[in-house]
Amino acid sequence: MVRSENQPLPGWVKISAIYLFLPLIVFVAGWLRLGIALPLLIGITGSLGMMLAPSGCIPARPNSHVLRSLIGLAAIAVVFASLTGLIPWLPQSTDYQKHNLILGDLIERPWPVRYDGGHFLCYGLGYYMIPAAVAKLLGTYQVGITGFVWATFGLFLFCYGVGRGFAGNPRLGIITLLSGSGLGGFWLVIKSGMLHSMLPGHAAAWSDTSLIKLGLYTSNLDSFTRIFYQPQHGIVGWLGSILIYELVIVRKRWTEAASILAATLFWSPLTALPLAVIGAVGALVHPAGIRFRPTIHLVAALLVTALLVAYYLPHVSIPEKGFIWDMAAGTPWVFAYLLFLLCFVLIPVSAVCWIELKHPYLGPMKPVVIAMTIVLILSPLFKLGQLGDLRMQVSGPAFFFVALAMSKGLIEAPVPKLSAPYCYLAAVFLAGAMFPLLRTANNLLAGTRADYRIETLRANHLNSILDLQMPGFDVTAQYLGNNNSRFAGWILKPPSQMFP
Repeated sequence: MVRSENQPLPGWVKISAIYLFLPLIVFVAGWLRLGIALPLLIGITGSLGMMLAPSGCIPARPNSHVLRSLIGLAAIAVVFASLTGLIPWLPQSTDYQKHNLILGDLIERPWPVRYDGGHFLCYGLGYYMIPAAVAKLLGTYQVGITGFVWATFGLFLFCYGVGRGFAGNPRLGIITLLSGSGLGGFWLVIKSGMLHSMLPGHAAAWSDTSLIKLGLYTSNLDSFTRIFYQPQHGIVGWLGSILIYELVIVRKRWTEAASILAATLFWSPLTALPLAVIGAVGALVHPAGIRFRPTIHLVAALLVTALLVAYYLPHVSIPEKGFIWDMAAGTPWVFAYLLFLLCFVLIPVSAVCWIELKHPYLGPMKPVVIAMTIVLILSPLFKLGQLGDLRMQVSGPAFFFVALAMSKGLIEAPVPKLSAPYCYLAAVFLAGAMFPLLRTANNLLAGTRADYRIETLRANHLNSILDLQMPGFDVTAQYLGNNNSRFAGWILKPPSQMFP
């Protein structure tokens, strides 16, 4: 039998690798000094080229069933992307002010993007680089449709990668997965004030201000909300999760996984943290299978990681950060934290555990689900960013595996459909699915929508991300680096070499 690490990679893995690496290649070529960019490009393209090496066999032509499945998954990706505001003609979240201002700066300013006041554009650029590069060449008006196509293709790759794990009905599996959630609706009721009299502490302890201070105000643990607000983190979190799981747990391709992980670090460094946990789980479960041979993949991973550490070191200080107990200021944080976990972690995970104990079905995914549950439990304990950006970004890959376990339990678990554990899982799923489904409907029926196109923002005197102001919140801090730091001076192109 041929060992999995010697088998050629499937086509969807190769295309996904191109998708994740391409923004990094554009960034390295457009932002970095030649002496640093050249070895990085050699390492990155060498690693990608090895992954794309032909298998030596002629691929089978897809039959009608496969084509129907592909068309169905593509339709799901297009509809979901449209509903979550990735297409500019449907309602978008207020965060699209930030998204489009960053895109505008990338399109209209030379690379690397520098601002007056000694700052440069630093954080989470992977999602924006390709639409901005295309619009930079073809015109700003192209960025809306280009961004939609780019994001939707990433969602399609994710749907295809996940759908392969649902035997017989990948489309139903994806729809179930995207409909899953914790009990976000119950948390919304708590925030609305309807239950304040039943909770410990006075009403001010459960006000919007207090929950924001604790970093527990928003969840982003349902699929709609995550992409509606944070496609730059959500897409890479989902696609990176299934891709690294495939490489590490299924195929034992450690060095390729390390290279992919380094690419995700450019997209979203906080999202990359739980992706690294997948590799750690694989090392614990199959320590004998680890073969970190000195390959071009490992060289590329080390080069990219070293570069990105140096690139992120000049990041400006985030004003809202600290452990939850340090941010509490008299708030009953323990009860709030436990109630938050009950809604978004403990109830969904308990449903999965009950079926797994009665009728084991998770297989090799089980240790990953356990590890990601631990990530979900620990991540709210430290707040980074006004709304808890650390937790929201780290939770993307983590909750994906919990939601995937719920979906597979509903569709594939060998458990009688009228048994107590299955009925409990179905009830938890239906209660959770109400939140993203009703939120989607409410968004579409809202009647009015703000216009966040770049030209409209410019007409409203928002000429860069620096101009975006929110009361009590330094909204730009998370995106900026200090241009005067020695690390920025070493790696970024000097003004005389900037790409126009």
